[in-house]
Amino acid sequence: MSPEQTAFPLPRPEALLFDWDGTLVDSHPVLAAAMNQTLEAYGREPWTYDQWEAWLGLSARDAFPKEFGDDWQEARLIYLEAYGKLHLDRLQLLAGAEELIAALSAKSVPLAVVSNKTGHYLRSEAAHFG
Repeated sequence: MSPEQTAFPLPRPEALLFDWDGTLVDSHPVLAAAMNQTLEAYGREPWTYDQWEAWLGLSARDAFPKEFGDDWQEARLIYLEAYGKLHLDRLQLLAGAEELIAALSAKSVPLAVVSNKTGHYLRSEAAHFG
């Protein structure tokens, strides 16, 4: 048996499902920049990274009404427009993600991404990284 086989004697998975943001890619800088552009559109001061991280984790349907009140739908559109302009230039693969996907693909393990990210953004990001 090879060292690889003895170190991880797990059965071959039938398939692996991955989340996208925070698992395969680091989207935090893009999300933070899009939020700051949205805040600035409303004449508000941009957030520090710590302020933004405290807000992170809420869904858009919960976070935007809380932060922008009755203007939340317009603010969300501004945010999405900013995100769309920034994401392909600033999004980064997490360390080891590319190698992991390549190794699993070489072993013909079926792979998929499950995400609540807007579909066209996710598809363009996945295509961007090949």
